[in-house]
Amino acid sequence: MKTNLIQKVGQIGIPVKNLEKAVHFYKEQLGLPLLFQTGNMAFFECNGLRLMLSLPEKEQFAHASSVIYFHVDDIQGAFEELKNRDVTFIDEPHLVAK
Repeated sequence: MKTNLIQKVGQIGIPVKNLEKAVHFYKEQLGLPLLFQTGNMAFFECNGLRLMLSLPEKEQFAHASSVIYFHVDDIQGAFEELKNRDVTFIDEPHLVAK
């Protein structure tokens, strides 16, 4: 019997080309609360869902897309279980920002 590893969507990552312009748009034009900005990332609150604006880490991710971050009880355990289910990952789980 398979268990539900995923609890809910916790964050959506949005790649942007110009972080300053994007922060202005989400904060000033959309009126979303800016939680914090660090490095090449900015985090906004959207009614319990966090939006992360970031410059792409690699050129292959420099296109319009979103990355969905799911909440799980045990990130390493979920990672191993999903690998066992033949899910392909581009990297291991790692902390981006607290």
